[in-house]
Amino acid sequence: MTDKAQLKDSEVLERVRGAVRALIDDGVDAPTISYSLAFIATELGLCIASDPVKVFPVVLHGVIRAASENAANEKAAEREPDNVVPANATLH
Repeated sequence: MTDKAQLKDSEVLERVRGAVRALIDDGVDAPTISYSLAFIATELGLCIASDPVKVFPVVLHGVIRAASENAANEKAAEREPDNVVPANATLH
């Protein structure tokens, strides 16, 4: 395998995010992009899987991971107060 074939999950995700940003910049709405990504993920899996039943747990794992990371990010944002001045800061 080449180095390109051995991309890490994070690298693949970032490339897909870049493609999504380009679609958004082109005016495509988020629901259309979401549907298309889910369709392509399922279609790809069904084309290459020896057992189609094995495709759905992989696709759903992506959904679960995204939901979990989103929830963690929201909780972190709630814990971080906005515009907090450090105790030793001097205001001018």
